Amino acid sequence: MKEARAIEHMWKRIYATGVGDTLMGLDLICYFFILKGLEERSSHQLGTQNTLFAGVGAEACHWSIIKQMARSDPHECCQHLRTEVVRWLRSLDPESCLADADQAFVRVEPTILYRLMEAIDALCEESLSLQDAFEAVLTWVEREGAFEPKAGQIMTPMHIAYLMADLVRPQAHERVIDASCGTGNLLVAVWQHMRRSQNSPSWLLDSGRVLSAKVSPRLPVPALLGYDFNSMMLPPCYAHLLLCGADMPHVRCSDAL
Repeated sequence: MKEARAIEHMWKRIYATGVGDTLMGLDLICYFFILKGLEERSSHQLGTQNTLFAGVGAEACHWSIIKQMARSDPHECCQHLRTEVVRWLRSLDPESCLADADQAFVRVEPTILYRLMEAIDALCEESLSLQDAFEAVLTWVEREGAFEPKAGQIMTPMHIAYLMADLVRPQAHERVIDASCGTGNLLVAVWQHMRRSQNSPSWLLDSGRVLSAKVSPRLPVPALLGYDFNSMMLPPCYAHLLLCGADMPHVRCSDAL
């Protein structure tokens, strides 16, 4: 119940920007979750701070610093998001949807920026992890009708995705391709299975999800390949994989047919 209220509160901030389309709202939320996930990764992994946030101006791209700026000067923060932050994200993975972050941040209004970031933090505090918080968002937007089943946008529920991964038993040395990846549920389940097969997790939830504070094992790059013909599906899939621990996911726009 608390998660649902937190998500509804967060979406009120998005609607206040004039974004009435749920899928466009999800597109914006994805980039904020990516920023938050990158900061969490840098703080949990020794040495990442010197590489992930290296370079001139990159230090100011931390989620916490952006949030402080949003509180003190929202107009300057919006400009910072649309210039320095976009430039930094593009440099991390220029062939991915990170290069299109400017199209999302241009929709952010200064008046709601800090409150939107506060709402995202509140949701994350109610969840076990960033991945859980983001999956709660995906479930909510699906119930709100963000996806079009008639157009083939049918997202595999996570518990079914975990079952399929357990049946296929993908190994860390193998490469897995989802030619119609959607929000990345199947690829996330594959990643979780690979993690579980490589080390003993701290906690294994009944859904099949691995919950561990340990650094995720590195897999062959790219071990997971996601493709979708709808470019609006790329940010959710990218964010979903990033938040479950995958390194710079290979998610691209392509027609499987």
